[in-house]
Amino acid sequence: SAISTSKVKARADVVCDGTNDAAQINAAITAATNQIVGAGATKYGGIILADGVYRLNTPILIPCAGFSIRGQGMGTILMRAQGTFTDAGQGSVPALIKMNDTPTAQAASSVNISDLYLLGANFANYGASASASSSSRVTGIYLEVTTATNVKATYGHPVAAADADRFSRIRNVTVENCSHGIYISGSYARHNFIEGCVVHTVADGCHGFYMDTSDNEILNCTAAGDAGDGSYGFNISGGSNILTHCKAFYYDGSGSRGYSITSSRASITACEAQDSTVGFYVTGTNASLVQCRTDTQETSTTAFDLSSADYSNCTGLIIAVRSGGSYATGILLPGDQGSTAGWMYLTAMIDGSGGSGITKPVSKNGTNVTASSA
Repeated sequence: SAISTSKVKARADVVCDGTNDAAQINAAITAATNQIVGAGATKYGGIILADGVYRLNTPILIPCAGFSIRGQGMGTILMRAQGTFTDAGQGSVPALIKMNDTPTAQAASSVNISDLYLLGANFANYGASASASSSSRVTGIYLEVTTATNVKATYGHPVAAADADRFSRIRNVTVENCSHGIYISGSYARHNFIEGCVVHTVADGCHGFYMDTSDNEILNCTAAGDAGDGSYGFNISGGSNILTHCKAFYYDGSGSRGYSITSSRASITACEAQDSTVGFYVTGTNASLVQCRTDTQETSTTAFDLSSADYSNCTGLIIAVRSGGSYATGILLPGDQGSTAGWMYLTAMIDGSGGSGITKPVSKNGTNVTASSA
């Protein structure tokens, strides 16, 4: 970057000038993809970004399958430059990192993004104390694949899965002051793996982690809100998604949720929702919630909304109310649904002793129930 040390600059292939860094980074990406050619027409390569601040007024564009973008952790800062942000690439969501709009990019399986700090707000300088308005924020990472055209198997070699699966990896990325944090969309963007990522402060109506695809894994990730309305920490749809050891907190605005899991066969283990209007909202059949917990010191609506989670296994759930907090409902059970009524296996520990307590600890069709009648 423009502020890197002289030794780092001497070793770099490209030195950004601090004014139009996206153009210079994208030029380096083009150079990298022209250096290495894989099987068939698939190209792959990567760039490594040194410590420093990179100011972006257009997105960094992923060019092809197998491409990697790697930084040095929190010291590699990609921030939206002050002024107009000109969107480019695939899809309609402005983002700091996204796919290019070429057919080669649309076949972008096995993309790797790691060790970066992304600042999606329109600040004059990194470290500025002023808050960023929702209208000035962009998404951190946006990957969308809506067509199977020009799909290439991973690295040009056959794989034992549908050739439309993408297998992208995002690790150790922090996104702050953004619209969406990490956004992956499209029925052909499956089997993604997100680990050790943090999203902090999203705009109203936006989400920390958004995925409408199937067969993904999200491990050890954190989504922190900002009391915005209609925002979710984890908004996950599609089938057979796995969330493990994740946390969502401060999603306490109107209509907000810590976890919104609207897919069948979801597996959610050892996850926590803190100070969220709705902690866990789970729909679809055959869900599994194991050792998940909620706690609040806010006036919250529901800890676990399981009213549409038929044929599910929910064990070891914990609900706690802390000083100043309350829940209108602890657990919403599936209601009477006639001939399609499902069942649920549920065990939970409910502690409403703090704050104002829980009005309805366990509710079915709006009525309190006891353990024996649930």
